[in-house]
Amino acid sequence: MAHVRVTHSFDMGAVRVMQQNPAGGVARDMCRRGQKVRSRALQLAGEDTGRLRASIHIEHIERGGVVGARVGSNVEHAAFHHEGHGEIVPRRPGGVLVFKPRGGPLVFTKRVRPVEGTEYLRKALPAARD
Repeated sequence: MAHVRVTHSFDMGAVRVMQQNPAGGVARDMCRRGQKVRSRALQLAGEDTGRLRASIHIEHIERGGVVGARVGSNVEHAAFHHEGHGEIVPRRPGGVLVFKPRGGPLVFTKRVRPVEGTEYLRKALPAARD
């Protein structure tokens, strides 16, 4: 039986240029993968008002000289929706929480129960592999 030896040689300078070029193939591939993750995150995010879904965006970033993509949201309730929150109680003992839900009357309560997060971004990440 014959043995075959295969060797590979890489021009690391050319590899670095491919990774760092914002208009190159690596950047285009990262943009495409970011778009897939964003699309999946839009499907997984809640549809309460649509504000969270409208805020999910892609940022083109560079880390350590390599281009990439970051998918996220900049609305303040995005972290609570993603990670959830524990029980919410008034700051002062004996106090009450007051809030007005959309389309309803004022609500007075002594606590708001914990809410589990949806992890919509974490669950959307596997879409980058497709």
